[in-house]
Amino acid sequence: MDLRALDDLLDLVLARACAVCSRPGRSVCGSCAAEVLALTIGFGGPRPVRPVPCPPSLPRCVAAAPYAGPLASLVTAHKDEGRRDVRPVLACLLAGSIARVLSSEPGPAPVLVVPAPGSAAARRRRCGDPLADLAAAALRLLPVDAERRPDLLPVDEGRRPDLLPVDAERRPDLLPALRHTRRVRDQAGLPAAARRENLGGAVALRRGVDVAGRTCLLVDDVVTTGATLAECARALSAGGATILGAATVCATSRWMTGHVPRLSPSRPVG
Repeated sequence: MDLRALDDLLDLVLARACAVCSRPGRSVCGSCAAEVLALTIGFGGPRPVRPVPCPPSLPRCVAAAPYAGPLASLVTAHKDEGRRDVRPVLACLLAGSIARVLSSEPGPAPVLVVPAPGSAAARRRRCGDPLADLAAAALRLLPVDAERRPDLLPVDEGRRPDLLPVDAERRPDLLPALRHTRRVRDQAGLPAAARRENLGGAVALRRGVDVAGRTCLLVDDVVTTGATLAECARALSAGGATILGAATVCATSRWMTGHVPRLSPSRPVG
């Protein structure tokens, strides 16, 4: 069953409302879906982004859209309000970012996709790990050839994303390899310096996880100051991994450089 058919079936079973505007009917109504699509087109994503100031250990980072308007509402609804029904929209955007990194960076196969970890308190509050679930959904959407592409958004026009095909031999595997080693504050609202201090040394490999000699691609829903991804990269590197880059759904525009170069192995952006 494809995503559109599954979404239609859920609409019949559940009395849902749009996660953005609360209009009854679909999880994301046609109007709000069109706004998200317009955001991604205007952004030119998936494209490389760079926070300002940029943490020195931040890997090259790609985002599919700006964290703004209806997309910001969808990210919040998925992560903090239990709206797992909006996951297909976010997964398609994240899949585009993952495919962009994989297609632009030479490296050995297979690649491990590592989600940024949530705190124990956040997992309890969110009844699980929505980011890991989002990453798994995104990986299922990755095309292995030019003909196999998922729908981008549940809109009537049926537009499809320009997802770059991923070589079947480089199809990545999901590995939730990281954990928090101590209690950290909620990052929301903290300035860049406070975020770095809050997370410094707070992330490590899960017990029993071995990434030595492996190539890892980090994923997160939003990149703001880059502190989270930089700390995750540090922990993976300390375990002997090579960091291919980071893929995100969206980026907060106030932290991005005005000129963003094209992603290429010869010109790092992070």
